[in-house]
Amino acid sequence: TGEIVINRKRAIETGSVKVGNHELLHGILRKAVREGKINKNLIADLKKTLGDKNWSNIQRRIDSNKDVYTEEYFAETPDEYITLLSEAIQDGDIT
Repeated sequence: TGEIVINRKRAIETGSVKVGNHELLHGILRKAVREGKINKNLIADLKKTLGDKNWSNIQRRIDSNKDVYTEEYFAETPDEYITLLSEAIQDGDIT
């Protein structure tokens, strides 16, 4: 629909302006997802390029939200990996 929806409760809980950035990035990446440009192969390449140390920061974010970040969710929303990467960069967790 082209709408960006921010979970206000979650944004308040985390006290983070990154929520808005995260959702805006989803909006930007959505076209690439629809065109199949963001897929399992791209994510595998990204994981390899980042290396185990850096990827572990993304995996930690996934593991801390297992109720949301399921295999089914990532199958439908592979750009989530990129938004999580963006957050990790903002937090200084990616070197």
